[in-house]
Amino acid sequence: LEAWRTQCAPSMRLRCYDGYAQKTKGRKLLRWNAMPIIREISRSAGYDECALGETEGKDAALLIVPSWALLERRPYEPWQRINRLWGIGRVSQKATLTETLAAHFGEAGCPLMPQSFAVSTLVR
Repeated sequence: LEAWRTQCAPSMRLRCYDGYAQKTKGRKLLRWNAMPIIREISRSAGYDECALGETEGKDAALLIVPSWALLERRPYEPWQRINRLWGIGRVSQKATLTETLAAHFGEAGCPLMPQSFAVSTLVR
């Protein structure tokens, strides 16, 4: 978040989309309020406030999603699938994530990985 604030979007307000909001399973409302944790992290990165983004993650720089598949499919499903296939422990650290993706996709490379990790390239 600090790199995003200082190099990518210094004047932008941080907006989050919470994928847990208002999801139901049967009649039970599924709600895990991640916003207190996210607000704490965003403040430590230099953001004064962190607002919820529009529906479907529009204008959201940060995406908070459930780690299980929903009945109502979302565009972030491939990321959930990666978590289920390789385990969250393997994909939670950048080094092991890139090693795991390289081992799986081989020479062709992972289509999800950027060509470069330079901030100027990622901003485009």
